[in-house]
Amino acid sequence: MIALLILWAFIVWRLPANASWYDPLLLIGVIATATVIWWVSSTQGWAQRNPGLAVLEGAQFLDYFRFELQAKGQLHLPRGPSITDPDRPPPPQITDESADE
Repeated sequence: MIALLILWAFIVWRLPANASWYDPLLLIGVIATATVIWWVSSTQGWAQRNPGLAVLEGAQFLDYFRFELQAKGQLHLPRGPSITDPDRPPPPQITDESADE
């Protein structure tokens, strides 16, 4: 929104006094405004359809998801894929020394 306001301020500053409605600067401003209006309305629609994802993040979302599952009668989260421990060093990499020769 701030970028759009800056764009319109630039358009007003650079627009000549005898400009017509078909001036390229005005067309750029109208296209940018239409794009921002479309983007804001689509993100607001997505947030209305997915309120949990829109408001929460990270651990808060997992707690909310766990709460929804418990309300449906499931006591545990479904098993997810296994991940490596981030505190463990990575496994040694096998390198072929003969390939460099």
